[in-house]
Amino acid sequence: MGLQAGRLIKSIPETGNAEDKAIEAGNAAIQILTSTPDITDWLILKGEDAGVNSGESTNVAALEKVSESNLDKYDSYLDQFTASQNDPAAAIVGTLSGNRDSILCFRIGAQLGLAVVKGDATQLIINKWRDLHN
Repeated sequence: MGLQAGRLIKSIPETGNAEDKAIEAGNAAIQILTSTPDITDWLILKGEDAGVNSGESTNVAALEKVSESNLDKYDSYLDQFTASQNDPAAAIVGTLSGNRDSILCFRIGAQLGLAVVKGDATQLIINKWRDLHN
């Protein structure tokens, strides 16, 4: 059973020393996005890798369109699920039109982005996220 739009996936506590956190925040988003075939398309919206994307051009364009009207809302939305503002977090924020793929919004450090999760792969994504942050 997948999560419905808007339901919290995982709030990830930061660990390690300050230098490790900086390295983690700078690379973790790309690492997560490329670590599983169940994330089919993605787009970094904010942070050092803003504009970097991968996937089918129609799906990336759909993520860009979704982000246009919601970009300013994502940080405050994710803050609802964290102990402190701007803590790492992720949540399902919608679905792609015409299929059952979920749109995942994520934040790690200054990186904020959207990703398409293939089918009902939510549990796999949660597990991978936890593996990277435990």
